[in-house]
Amino acid sequence: MKRIIEYIIGVYKSVIYCFFPNLCISCGEIIDDGKFLCEECTKVITKINPLKRCLKCGNDKKYCVCKSRVYRFESLVSLYENGGKAKEIYYKYKFNKKQAYAPFFAKELSVAIKEEYGNINFSGFCGVPTSGLSRFKRDFDHTALICEELSDMCDIPYYDNLLYCKRTARFQHGSNFDQRKINVRNKYGFKHKIKSGNYLLVDDIVTTGNTADAAALALLKAGADRVYVLSVLQTVLKKKD
Repeated sequence: MKRIIEYIIGVYKSVIYCFFPNLCISCGEIIDDGKFLCEECTKVITKINPLKRCLKCGNDKKYCVCKSRVYRFESLVSLYENGGKAKEIYYKYKFNKKQAYAPFFAKELSVAIKEEYGNINFSGFCGVPTSGLSRFKRDFDHTALICEELSDMCDIPYYDNLLYCKRTARFQHGSNFDQRKINVRNKYGFKHKIKSGNYLLVDDIVTTGNTADAAALALLKAGADRVYVLSVLQTVLKKKD
């Protein structure tokens, strides 16, 4: 009986796959179930080399800004450079409502947690909150959706409503470093206290690190001892100022 049921399920899946095949989230090519990218797109997506990255600010060691800037988080790790194929896919997810892409980014982040922060015992994690206006415009919370998927993949408690956006600040895009720092000043707050320990903060795109730093400060005020940042994209700095 068990074999018959398995056979029926297999036939059902085959029929479904014929009409609704699994497609590469970048180019649309038909790929095997369980995958998100075809081989060609996997080859061209640019991951940040951990050996060339400053462990604190996350920038290339040649453009490290730690001597001129003070961050409240302990370390910043990003998956991809904010450009090329990675940017194309993430921007489709964020701005074109491709919510089905969330598991892909969550899976990549879960791998990064094991590889980059595997020796750290986290008490919990949360995402950098978006403003109500941003959620209204996009009709979904892009960071929270990834965090929800991530919570099912890693054995770390997810505090989905811990941090909140106090106000809608000027958009960071197009602002210089000093303006970005002012934009996020006192922007984030916390809804309740948390137990002491190490906490992971998930962001989507890091440029100067000011947004992640402001959110990390809110986490520290909530009771965290140390905050570690993990982001999907990071803009590659070519100069220190």
